[in-house]
Amino acid sequence: MRIDELSLKDVPAGAGLLARGMRDNPLHGRVFGGDPGRRERALLRMFQPFLYQQASRRQLLGAWRDRELMGICGLSTPNGCRVPLDEKLMLLPAILRGAGIVGAWRVFRWTRAWEKLDPDEPHWHLGPVVVSPDYQGQGIGSALIEEFCRRVDRHNGLAYLETDKPINVRLYQRFGFEVIAERQVLGVPNWFMLRRAMI
Repeated sequence: MRIDELSLKDVPAGAGLLARGMRDNPLHGRVFGGDPGRRERALLRMFQPFLYQQASRRQLLGAWRDRELMGICGLSTPNGCRVPLDEKLMLLPAILRGAGIVGAWRVFRWTRAWEKLDPDEPHWHLGPVVVSPDYQGQGIGSALIEEFCRRVDRHNGLAYLETDKPINVRLYQRFGFEVIAERQVLGVPNWFMLRRAMI
């Protein structure tokens, strides 16, 4: 396995992987409804332009075996995780296509709730992190998180993330993240975690 930055040409594969791997996240079920196929299509439409933005800034890692993409990891650098208004407006058509008007309103409420807890202190932002369902449980997610933490530690940085899955809380704690807040977002428990550099 190798870990490398995703290029723009790799984004469609990354978006497809993300849509499959995060289809059943509790928050995505609340936003996009009970039909798994609809959720997957909505995530694909919504996240592909976002991943293009991350890849164009060299803020997206991939885990590869030969030519097969098995996992991805977003890593926004300090002052890079807050999406400017003009870029949010560019994402709006994709959100509407994926989620419809009601779903888009839920996406707005979800992201607004997350933004309110985003630390004011400069930080690296972890996410999204996803491994193909075909390869989960093989240490790929851990390898991506380790690479993220190495990069943060080289800069003596602060790292931050959000998650809506309790199992992820335990995973991130293994890498030094600590829960700093827990909130209901659209009625779904979410955890907000911080990690100081380990140098």
